[in-house]
Amino acid sequence: MRKDVSQVRKKIDVINKELKPLGNTCQKKLVSESEKTRMKKLEELGKNIDLLQ
Repeated sequence: MRKDVSQVRKKIDVINKELKPLGNTCQKKLVSESEKTRMKKLEELGKNIDLLQ
């Protein structure tokens, strides 16, 4: 029984090590997309302000 638990924990650790970089990559991608969206909205706002003046 203890061997089984040990093996399962080892497998979980291996999978977690593989998933960690993937999670970091996804987070970076989401942040960059968010920044692009924010910049587009700021540019649109700037254009609208220029048109009002």
